[in-house]
Amino acid sequence: MMPGSTEVPGTANGFYSQSDQALFELIRLNGPSCFVSVEVDDDVSVRRDDVIDRMIQVKAVTGRGNPASDNSPDLWKTLSNWVDKLCSGVDSNAFVYSVNCAIKDIRPGKVVGLFKDADSGSEAAAAYEKAFELLTPKTKNGGHASNFFLQKHKAEALKVIQCFSFESHRYVGEELRDLILTHRDVSPKDADAVVEELRGWVFASLKEKMGLANDATISSVEFKQE
Repeated sequence: MMPGSTEVPGTANGFYSQSDQALFELIRLNGPSCFVSVEVDDDVSVRRDDVIDRMIQVKAVTGRGNPASDNSPDLWKTLSNWVDKLCSGVDSNAFVYSVNCAIKDIRPGKVVGLFKDADSGSEAAAAYEKAFELLTPKTKNGGHASNFFLQKHKAEALKVIQCFSFESHRYVGEELRDLILTHRDVSPKDADAVVEELRGWVFASLKEKMGLANDATISSVEFKQE
């Protein structure tokens, strides 16, 4: 049984980005006991055999800033929330920060670079120290970053860093097209139409399930039948 919804539905723009991220995950899924959810464990999450494999936070660039910059409030709120979830007993094999930058390209800051390159425990510890040095006093003393760097949360923070990955999606339609051609038996001339059909189906399926007060979850079996 999938857990009850714990997230607050976002804006329409945000939901479109979440729906597209869910499609990315569904195309990449392997195995019959896999589920992709929106607004359940996180913005988007992937479960395999009832274990959370990926918690994904989806941010859409609106033109007012860079959600992957070192002092981004969005970034530190996300990192802090992941630490809180670990402290509460909710675990994940990966923590993914995904930015939809369709309206403008963005460059991730040094913190994102440090965290995504930290594969070992020692690298995570070094990234933890360096990240703190990079922050402005305002960010360090703000609620989210200060929560992340609390000494009592250090073990959880190091787990987030070691399991952190970053994605940015500039041309979503083209990226989905390439992924479809890799994972499905689709001819190049039909790929664009297939992508648009799947984007519409995933969006409608998730919205319908939310409207029925159900978990917005699509199984790998459902998706492969579509």
